Amino acid sequence: MNGRDMILSRLRTALDRVENYPANDFRWRASATEQRIHKAGPVLLPDRGRAEGLARIELFASEAKLAQAEVRRLAAPDDVPQVVADILKSTGWTHLKIAPDDRLQALDFTGTALDITCGSGAGGDHAGLSWAYGAVAETGTLVMRSGPASPTTLNFLPDWHFVVLSTEDIAANYEQVWARLREEAEPDTPVMPRTINWITGPSRTADIEQTLLLGAHGPRKLFILLIDAETI
Repeated sequence: MNGRDMILSRLRTALDRVENYPANDFRWRASATEQRIHKAGPVLLPDRGRAEGLARIELFASEAKLAQAEVRRLAAPDDVPQVVADILKSTGWTHLKIAPDDRLQALDFTGTALDITCGSGAGGDHAGLSWAYGAVAETGTLVMRSGPASPTTLNFLPDWHFVVLSTEDIAANYEQVWARLREEAEPDTPVMPRTINWITGPSRTADIEQTLLLGAHGPRKLFILLIDAETI
């Protein structure tokens, strides 16, 4: 037995494969992977990933602010148009690109003086408005699930990104988000969408001389419009 065969033999033993494939047949890897998936037990969660009720919402808001996102607590979705218009007033921008989400389409922007268009994000968009799939309290992270109502380009191309989030969609930890995605999957639909973006604060980088630069790879500002689930 040469060195290569010895290494592969040890790997097969360590992974506890159940089928006896020839030494040059690597289907045993798939078999071993299946075993590990089915044998997986519950993961360990830190205390900060166990928040419940109001504490979960407060933790999310606190962590999001630490990541330099601006969090606004709104009484109802109907407040969104005026709040966005008031924030954009200082910039001189009048155009707002909104995601083709029915909840956003139902909002009344009359009287805001904003030029509203709907669709995917484009390079010339100054501001975009999306509705978050969910969020993670322990890190203040937004969860954006791609789909017809939530184009991924709106998460990255506008200079300022406004995101509406319902308090009922804030999970304590990442594991709860994955569990929800699996539970909501229909029999004829893949478990996961094409893309899931985890967004923690505005885009930033410190690659050059460790100097923090906002807006390097996405929005320079992130506004989270947090709405109590009971008013939606």
